[in-house]
Amino acid sequence: MKELLRIYEKKIKECPNDIDVFIKYASILAIGGSLMKARNLIVEVLEKRKEESDIVNKLLPLVVKEEQYDAAIKIFGWYKINKKTKELMDDAVLAAAFSYEKLNNQKEAIKLYQKFPTNESALMALGHAYRYSGNYEESIRAYKKVIALGKALISNAYWSLSNLKNYKFAQEDINKMLFWRKNNDQSDRRYFIDFALGYAYEKEGDYKKSFEFYEFGNKQRAGRFNKSQYIDFIGSLKENYKKVSFISDQTTSTFIPIFILGMPRSGSTLLEQILSSHSKVERLGELPYINQLIWDFEQSTIKNYPSNIEELDEKRVNRYREHYFKSCSKHLSSKSLYITDKNPNNFEHIGFIRKVFPEAIIIDTRRSFQSNAFSLYKQLFIRGQEYSYSFDDIITYYKGYESIMEYWHSLFPEKIFSVNYESIVNDFDTNVHRILAFCELEFESGCLEFYKNKQVVDTASSEQVRQPIYNNSLDYWKNYKKYLPDSIINYR
Repeated sequence: MKELLRIYEKKIKECPNDIDVFIKYASILAIGGSLMKARNLIVEVLEKRKEESDIVNKLLPLVVKEEQYDAAIKIFGWYKINKKTKELMDDAVLAAAFSYEKLNNQKEAIKLYQKFPTNESALMALGHAYRYSGNYEESIRAYKKVIALGKALISNAYWSLSNLKNYKFAQEDINKMLFWRKNNDQSDRRYFIDFALGYAYEKEGDYKKSFEFYEFGNKQRAGRFNKSQYIDFIGSLKENYKKVSFISDQTTSTFIPIFILGMPRSGSTLLEQILSSHSKVERLGELPYINQLIWDFEQSTIKNYPSNIEELDEKRVNRYREHYFKSCSKHLSSKSLYITDKNPNNFEHIGFIRKVFPEAIIIDTRRSFQSNAFSLYKQLFIRGQEYSYSFDDIITYYKGYESIMEYWHSLFPEKIFSVNYESIVNDFDTNVHRILAFCELEFESGCLEFYKNKQVVDTASSEQVRQPIYNNSLDYWKNYKKYLPDSIINYR
């Protein structure tokens, strides 16, 4: 690896204008464990040569792929100020739009997406941006425009309509989806239609047909989850973190992160909406930064994570803290004292979080197993959550979740607050007061009116949390009880 780096360092000196050499060098750095250095190198080249549109057109999408959204916006801003945006290709402009979206500036993102009225990818992104900002009707219009184009993303658009949760398909729409499905039986995008049809028949109250299509969709997505690897990983977390010492909570930080974690589809978005309705809290959504830090840590040591956890020294902790707070700051629209980081799968990384952020507030969201399991099964995830497409895999993953959470609670008693979705619904006021007290936040009535919160919500529950609290989803899984395996129904 070192020899390969030396070869490309020599090439850079010989060919300083060959941008492909820089890209290759950066990719080798990343593979070799210097992910942050690689990202910084690409940004540095982009900023130095921002006036060369051919280079910007090549690098801007790459920078966005590496989640360097602020750098992309900075470069795009230079082109706007200098009235040179016409020099940028569509992919570069769409990358800038996506960057605005990820940094919670939906207004600018929407403006850019609207420049591409016949580009189905841009229209899909436009629909998402409208949805996340709470503009339900415009979101529907954008998705329907994709359907009208009749191109590659038509199945995605139908599914996106279903993912609004409150949309009701007309019989004509259902017939069109069935027709598309019949004529695209071998399509690698058919599962989008299957999940959409599952939802459509669910809304019709035809739970038998609904389950059949959910099952069709899940079968196409199943088989990606490695059970043995996951079980070994949970065991390795327990084995390695028992060797680690943790410091007290007295650490100075720009703001206090509230990590909302647990099983997906367990009520975490509702909890985040409640907390972000407080004047001192800003919602940052499902951030990727803890995973990035762990990946960087793993690549910088000989051992894999978590076997390397004893190498997480003070120097690394300080560097990771700086990177995390700097990255989060790019999303902030105000000087909030608290931010929410709602990445459910961070439950695996509570030990790492406590080591790097001893001041962090950690809240574990829970829901009855049957409700949680079926909600996962009928939800198509665009990325990740590979276990959710098989009931057996869901059980395996859930057992791992229960096991590691029990372990974290034993390591950090009184540092993790568990809140039950059913309890919130059945005794809303009391539980909101309990949650705020754990976060050491004074009660504010706005938290009870969370549905009035206009902050961006970019999860599958975005429409549901814009409504007052309701109990319709409690035991909703029982509508499908006769179709579920005994292993789900009888799970303790």
